[in-house]
Amino acid sequence: MDSKFANTEFFGRSETSPQEFAEYFWPILSDILAYRDHLTPENSEQLFRAAAVTFEFLGISGCQSLDLEVLFDGWFDELRSRQVTEVIGQPKEDNVVLGFTRLLGLCINFMRRRGLTPGTEHLEDTWQNLLFPDAHTTGTGVERIPCLHDTTRAELYQLTLKLVISHQESLDQIVALNNALFPDDGILVDEYWVDRDRWLRAPTGLVGVHNLSNTCYLNSLLTQLFMNQSFRDFTLRLPVESSDKECRSSFCLKALFARMQTGFARAIEPRDLVESLRDFAGDPIDPHVQMDVDEFFNLLFDRLESEMPSSQLKSSFRSYYGGHLVQQVKSNECSHISERTEPFSAIQCDIKGKHTLQESLKAYVEGEIMEGDNKYRCTTCDRLVDAVKRTCLKDIPDHLICHLKRFDFDLQTMHRSKINDRFEFPTKLDMKPYTIDYLSSVESGIDRSSDTDEFELVGVLVHTGTAESGHYYSYIRNRLSHAENPSWFEFNDSEVSLFDPSTIPENCYGGSDGVSATGYVLPKSFSAYMLFYQRSSSLPKCGSRQLPESLIPSVLRMEILKENEDLIRRHSMFSSDYVAFVKELVDARSRVPPDLSEGESDLEVLNLAQRAFEQICARVKDFPGWESLAASMEGFACRTEECSKAFLEWISETHIIHSLILDNPFMAIRSYVTKMILSVLDHLRRTNWILYGIPDDDDSGAISREQTMLYTVCKGFSDAWLGLQQGVKPWNDYFGFLVDLCLRGDCEKDYLLKVGILRKLLEMILIDHLGSSKRAELRIENFVKIMSKQRLPAARPAELLCQLMKRCSPFMRPCKSDEARERRIAESPLPLTQTEEYYFKWSPPRIPPALVVYTKLLELSGTQSAMEKMTADMLRAPSAPAEHEFIEEVKNTLLNSISVDPAVHATPYLQCLLAFVAATKSQVYISEIIAKVAEEIPTIGLTGGMEHLRFFQSLWPLHAPGRSVKPPIIENISFWAPALIVYHDPNVRDSVEDFLDQVIFEEPSSETDIIRRAVMELANGLFQFIVNKFPHNRQPLDETTFSAAWRILTRCKDSQLDETQYNDRLEELKTFIDHLGLGLEDEDVDDMASDDWGCSEIGSDTRDVAHTEELR
Repeated sequence: MDSKFANTEFFGRSETSPQEFAEYFWPILSDILAYRDHLTPENSEQLFRAAAVTFEFLGISGCQSLDLEVLFDGWFDELRSRQVTEVIGQPKEDNVVLGFTRLLGLCINFMRRRGLTPGTEHLEDTWQNLLFPDAHTTGTGVERIPCLHDTTRAELYQLTLKLVISHQESLDQIVALNNALFPDDGILVDEYWVDRDRWLRAPTGLVGVHNLSNTCYLNSLLTQLFMNQSFRDFTLRLPVESSDKECRSSFCLKALFARMQTGFARAIEPRDLVESLRDFAGDPIDPHVQMDVDEFFNLLFDRLESEMPSSQLKSSFRSYYGGHLVQQVKSNECSHISERTEPFSAIQCDIKGKHTLQESLKAYVEGEIMEGDNKYRCTTCDRLVDAVKRTCLKDIPDHLICHLKRFDFDLQTMHRSKINDRFEFPTKLDMKPYTIDYLSSVESGIDRSSDTDEFELVGVLVHTGTAESGHYYSYIRNRLSHAENPSWFEFNDSEVSLFDPSTIPENCYGGSDGVSATGYVLPKSFSAYMLFYQRSSSLPKCGSRQLPESLIPSVLRMEILKENEDLIRRHSMFSSDYVAFVKELVDARSRVPPDLSEGESDLEVLNLAQRAFEQICARVKDFPGWESLAASMEGFACRTEECSKAFLEWISETHIIHSLILDNPFMAIRSYVTKMILSVLDHLRRTNWILYGIPDDDDSGAISREQTMLYTVCKGFSDAWLGLQQGVKPWNDYFGFLVDLCLRGDCEKDYLLKVGILRKLLEMILIDHLGSSKRAELRIENFVKIMSKQRLPAARPAELLCQLMKRCSPFMRPCKSDEARERRIAESPLPLTQTEEYYFKWSPPRIPPALVVYTKLLELSGTQSAMEKMTADMLRAPSAPAEHEFIEEVKNTLLNSISVDPAVHATPYLQCLLAFVAATKSQVYISEIIAKVAEEIPTIGLTGGMEHLRFFQSLWPLHAPGRSVKPPIIENISFWAPALIVYHDPNVRDSVEDFLDQVIFEEPSSETDIIRRAVMELANGLFQFIVNKFPHNRQPLDETTFSAAWRILTRCKDSQLDETQYNDRLEELKTFIDHLGLGLEDEDVDDMASDDWGCSEIGSDTRDVAHTEELR
């Protein structure tokens, strides 16, 4: 290399072409790249950038001096043997790997230009070294970290694609390696709403603890204990195993600390530890119930101490946080002193009326004067004496906990309250003045001012909230950081972040948080609750080593090792770059003609796409690129008959239907999946209808119905039926798919009937009427709650019922079973089974009876259209008789259901009755329905007026051979019209007036005598309705309420027989209206006065003509 730099002939030339410079410069760069030991991610970025530019220039120019095969092999070997140095939670770009990867990509392009084939023999080694290492099988007990930076991994994926895209054997190899990444007996992640950015350790390098519900008190304490390295060391060395039932809590704590120390996860679940603990009453700890952290500290240490395997370990355990204090009573009148030594684990510090920790500790040891009525009896002197009663510290452990008593109990209110007063504490604390030795020496006149026992603040456990509810978290000092400027961390459940210790006063002392606009002092809700101090002499020196992993038992270490490997693998796979890579693999195989591709290889590629879609894309909301992968997978499923069959068998597995439809929270995924199934089915229907499920006419090549893909899919959806009880979100997708399948023809309906979908649908609808034992037998108890939801998405289930009943007839003799119906599959329509008929026609034993299928579905929103269509289809069917017992039940169910309050709730039944009238073959039924609805209108009250009017408006133009609706409408006009003419809604009044014009006033098509009689009855009915109803009616009135009625009565004059009597009735009606506090508008009265009433008398054929006195 030195000779090249010394080439004075080259540098002395006045002009050098770019080609010459590149050819001169490249060997220098190539030699530098060969010194692998000197290349680091930090110093190589510019080098590889220059190398890539130079190499690309030479390759494009066709430089023949480049030995591409040698370069390819050398660079590939660099990647194959490269040791990754990335840190978990702190991914950074590895410029060495990235540089060689980009150079190899260029080299592959230039080799193919020359007709050279890049070798792939070491592709698997590179894959496992840089992308997906298999750590736990190495036997080393040390994780092999792959490249974690997304940009670097994306370049490696592209390099892999370039190598395998035209090499089928290598493509198959890479597909097999990717399939091996997925677990054989499970899934990558058993949850949705996955966020891979929260999987790995935080940038601080420390692991948090998951909150199981209300276990923040446990988390905040455990992190304080974990960060105490000596206590962690002691815990990891405990000779307890998972099989030791008597030491269960100790082992769970040991395992938790081991995972927090060596695990790669952002946070660890303490579930095993929580489940192992019992409270002082022997009951399990409820993770949903908050506990006082000081109480839990005592509980935890009591349980751990009881589990220590030996007395020596028990003594060592006590020494960490346990000390001794002395309860002392010292006589002021004699020299006698009474002392009692007691153990303690935390100093209980009063803060009420105190401002600092030192002040609280001073009061702690000063005690109280016992005098007067409270004198102390000296047992030695046997007399009452003045004395001092105090508590002094005797043995202080290296690790000291001060519990700040911020919770107080108010005897007046009988409630706990929180003391939010400001309470300061130092970062360094001399505990010597609070010991019995120090106090005794001072009282004896001995100077001990030079004696100190210094402790340093290493942790603060904070409580935020009130005495009844709140949250705990911890600030903890890194004991290995520099003593003069120590680093601190905040542990807040699963989150671990850096903390500035200079903000401790602001974040931990409590006190006021400003003043409100009204002058009220706002107390801080967050303040220190427990303080953790450590004796300065016991603190590890800066730079002390981390605890050796050899402390962790090998079995536990291998468990953690595998967990780490699985976590890294999942984190790498839940990347948009990885999914895009899988998509490119699928597309690469798609470009190989099917006749040149092995069937097994195609199925392996399809399997990879299916796994990536179901286990990765479908677990993340709006996963980037999921639609592209899904489209490629859908196209590949239609590639060959074998692929279509494999795809449909996979998608019909119960756990897949649950994963992608029933349990999946993402509407886009659910919708796409159902459309994809239909697309593949439609493709198979076109290309191989026998395998699809359509029987062949000549039975040549026929297969059993159970072997068809249509049966496979229908059976899969039927088997997954119980999953509909978990929630209603997937209902539209699940039932929508079945409806769309039905719309393809009778063949599809037959398969759904075969697998019992109609029976299950009817059981769901009738769930409230099935016995509890029957519901338990069918395991459908949860449908009771589901079907009671007010906003149940029932439109699709109702539509499915409509489609299936279109294939069946309720008028045929039922079959005993599905198998019996299967033998009559060629018939049209098909009979119901006995069970289906029982459910479909079932009505509870009540008066009047009602078909539950109708009453249940019509009370749900969105079902009206389907129920109308089902009713019409049943009545129009060629096999349907004009009149039948079941048809009578349907009619009566609908008619009995319109008598509801408020009347607007009758709308779906009215619409269904419309469909009934339009489709029925019986004039008797038509007349009965119209008469019943007409009689119901006077009772509707303040709602439903327009809906009832539309019933008659919609019926009027109907034309049915041999049946007529107009005569019954006209005959019942005196029942339905009066209430609507004076209805409180002016829109209804205007609409009914227009409708009456069409029916009886403007050239009606009916006979004149019928119209004349209808007009007379309408006038009489209107008179009676106003007089009889309005004195007791709470309907709001205004000056326009009776305007339409007056105009109608005016227009009825031509049909009256007695002008004088009719005129008298009008005058009496006007007086009656005036008594109601309303008057008619002047133009209405003027119109009445100017009309020619004629001289006819009211005949005997009018209905209940009222006299003037009756009106009064």
